[in-house]
Amino acid sequence: MSAGQGDADEKWQNYREAFSLFDKDGSGTITSDELRELLKSLGHRPSDQELSDMINEVDMDGNGEIDFDEFVGMMERQRARTFITDAELETVFNKVDEDKDGSISDRQAHAAVKLLGYALDDKPVAAVLNGAAAKPTLDLAAFTALVRALPPLPEDPDAEYKEAFNVFDKDGNGRISKTELRQVMVSLGENLNDDEIDAMFGEADTNKDDAISFDEFKAMMKGK
Repeated sequence: MSAGQGDADEKWQNYREAFSLFDKDGSGTITSDELRELLKSLGHRPSDQELSDMINEVDMDGNGEIDFDEFVGMMERQRARTFITDAELETVFNKVDEDKDGSISDRQAHAAVKLLGYALDDKPVAAVLNGAAAKPTLDLAAFTALVRALPPLPEDPDAEYKEAFNVFDKDGNGRISKTELRQVMVSLGENLNDDEIDAMFGEADTNKDDAISFDEFKAMMKGK
C-alpha cells in the first residue's frame, strides 16, 4: 500500500468515526434533528431554515437526510471554506488534552471550541457524547468533524499578520525576541548587521520591554 493510499484510508476511517457521532440512532443517515442537537451542544442555535440549507447543500439524493458519502462532502466543503486550519485544530486539541492520551472530554471539547473563537454558553457538549458509539470522549478526528460542522467564523482581519508573526515567534510564547528577529531575517536572505537589527528591533519595541508583541509587530508591518 502506498503512503498516499494509507493516508486516504486513515482519513476515510476518521470520517466513519465522526459520522457515528452525528448518526445517534445508527440508521446510516443524519437527520435534521440529529444535526440540530449536535450544533446546539456546541452553542449554535440554528433556525429551521439554516438547518435546511445545510442539509440541502449536500443532500444529493434529496431525501432530506445526510448519508455517509454526503457527510464526507459536507466535511470537505467546510474544510475548504473555514478559516481554521487542520493544524490550528490539532494545536487547540493538544492544548486541552491535559493528560496527552489523544482524547478529550465533553468539557474539554467545549473549552477547545471556545478557544477557536466561537461564542458558546457554559453548557458542555455532553449531548453529543451521550450514546455516541458508546464513546465518552472525542479523539482528534471526531473533534475536527464537530468543528467543521459549525458555520465558519468571520474572516479574521489580522489573519495574515498572525501568520507572519508566528513565523518570527519561534518558541510560540507570543513575543518576538531580538534573537528570533535576527534568525528570521537571515533565513529571508537579509544579512543585517547588529546595528541594523538593533535599529529595527528598537523601532518596533515601542514599550521598550525587550520584546515585540503582536500589536507592535502589526504596527511595524503596517508601517512598512
